[in-house]
Amino acid sequence: MRTTLESGVALSFHNCKVLEPPNSAFPNSAKIVVMMNPQDPWSGSNYSDPTYPPLAPKPRSKVVAVLLVVLFGSFGYLYTYRLDKKIFYLGLSTSVLLSVLSLRYPIFELGSFALLVYFIYDRAKLPRSYYQNYPNEIPRSLP
Repeated sequence: MRTTLESGVALSFHNCKVLEPPNSAFPNSAKIVVMMNPQDPWSGSNYSDPTYPPLAPKPRSKVVAVLLVVLFGSFGYLYTYRLDKKIFYLGLSTSVLLSVLSLRYPIFELGSFALLVYFIYDRAKLPRSYYQNYPNEIPRSLP
């Protein structure tokens, strides 16, 4: 599309549409230019296209995932953060809450231990394909 400004300068817009307000309501208003199909300037792919090609697989190891949870607790979910964001933040906040409560009430130390056991179980029950196809698996929902 090509448009000309009042000063006589011609502008060219690709994939754009000019929206003009009604003359009766706003006689001296400016034109609005809206991009119809916004595109990434580097790759040319459409931003509005919901079907992106799958990412190149970056295989992860199930053994390493379980070992990281054993050593670091909820921080072991950072190994597959792209798929386990919600679980990581839920586990981190629960761990912090139980740690603070255990300063006053020692019984909450059992809750921290139970949470660690659950993290290990959660990592161990996932199939190997979850780690081998990373990050192209469907993100899991909260437990």
